[in-house]
Amino acid sequence: MDKLLLYIIETMKKLQLESILNAFTRKKLISSPTESGLARCLSTLDLTALGIGSTLGVGVYVLAGSVAKNLAGPAVVISFAIAAVASMFAGLCYAEFGARVPKAGSAYVYSYVTMGEFTAFLIGWTLILEYVIGSASVVRGLINLGVVVFVVCAGSVKANVDNWKIDTGCKKEPCGPRGTGGFMPYGIEGIIKGAASCFYGFIGFDCVATAGEEAKNPKKSIPIAIVASLTVVFLAYFGVSAVLTTVLPYYEQDPKAPFPHLFDVIGWNWAKWLVSIGAICGLCSR
Repeated sequence: MDKLLLYIIETMKKLQLESILNAFTRKKLISSPTESGLARCLSTLDLTALGIGSTLGVGVYVLAGSVAKNLAGPAVVISFAIAAVASMFAGLCYAEFGARVPKAGSAYVYSYVTMGEFTAFLIGWTLILEYVIGSASVVRGLINLGVVVFVVCAGSVKANVDNWKIDTGCKKEPCGPRGTGGFMPYGIEGIIKGAASCFYGFIGFDCVATAGEEAKNPKKSIPIAIVASLTVVFLAYFGVSAVLTTVLPYYEQDPKAPFPHLFDVIGWNWAKWLVSIGAICGLCSR
């Protein structure tokens, strides 16, 4: 009798454990990926614009100056390149999943379908944490692209690579100098640290995959839109970083408001106010 009771208890424990494991690993079934309750009206161009608007945020006004002064110097362009490559690999993964599972929900749905509910739960909360941290430096707004084009075109008039050298007459804070001067004043370590900060400037491209259920041809449009939007965003960051560090020495940058400070130093007050207004418009266009 005791053996029978023990057997029943052990069996119940096994069944209970199996039910818990099944609950954690159960997957969402998609009968027909092509069917959608949403209107499929977004083209590749629409998805690309969505990706740029969601990725290129107010961080473009802050990140380049902050990383250039404190972490990488003029080599901030390399930091952005490393961050862009890392984002591109992640974007290609999103593109693969988005083409195979063209449903709204992004990484949460992809992990729910392929790995199970518990993994999807963890990834969902991880995404929330990612956006909370990233929003500290990045606020969405496609209008920022116009300001970036203006900064690159206007600032290139005053560009001078001699600004990469340390001015021997500037020895005190706040102007600097910091680092050893040249293109890589903080060395490889500074570039890698800068890339970690620059990565937050690329957060937002996954919204393209989220809109997969509304795309006309998700298998074709999502990969192209993700790669195109990340490329445009990288070129924007590359341009403003190059202009910032060639017009004004990296150790004289204002990490809080680099563009207004830049135009103020070179005497273009009208440009300073124009960029400031653009930043405000970007904040209001979420």
